Order: sequence, then C-alpha cells, then structure tokens
Amino acid sequence: MLKKLTLILTTAFLITACGSNSENTEAKDAGSINSDKVYKLKLAATWGPTLTPFIDANRNMAKLAEEMSNGRLKIQVDPSNKHKSALGILDLVKSGQYDMGHTASYYYKGKDIATIPFTAMPLV
Repeated sequence: MLKKLTLILTTAFLITACGSNSENTEAKDAGSINSDKVYKLKLAATWGPTLTPFIDANRNMAKLAEEMSNGRLKIQVDPSNKHKSALGILDLVKSGQYDMGHTASYYYKGKDIATIPFTAMPLV
C-alpha cells in the first residue's frame, strides 16, 4: 500500500515539477549534460511535521528520488509549520517560491475548478 501511495505521489510531484521555473532547478543549459550536477527542488506540503502518513510519504518520496538519482536530485520537504501557508500550496508553487507541492486539490475549488478531479471528493 505504501509503495502504491509513493508511486502516485511521485507521479503527481513530477507533473507539478514540470511546470516549475527552470531557473530554480538550474537547468538553463539543456545542451550540456553534466553528470556531477545536483538538482535541488523544494516541496511545500499542506501537512504538518507529525501528520503521518502524509508527511512521511513526502519524505519517503524525497529519499527514493535521491537514491534513484545517485544523489543528483535532492528534494527539501517543508511541512506547513515552515512556510505557514497550509492551504496556499497552489499559490506558493505558482509564484515560484516552491518547485512542488503536496496538498489536496479540492481546497482550491474556488480558485480553479479543473483541479477537483485530481483528489477524491468527499460525499455531500
């Protein structure tokens, strides 16, 4: 179950990261490939530092990404107590303060209706 959740979260993070500012990842020169280059990404999470399994999934994903990239991809996970905007993850990523975000998209129904299908909706 944890592996399946990690795979789903990794996919969501990568989709979010694809829209990030290339200056943040220092990938300006796509023509040259440097195997020693380390890419650092920042992830903002809605979840607090002790809210398991949500924050643990973020940390596990960051650890797996670093292991699979042989240390070339490092993801800094910031829980809600660090950025102080638990329900503002979409805005933090959109403004470029963070490269990725982990949140529930139904928090943004009033901001962007297209985000709703990406999170299970509670029954009303």
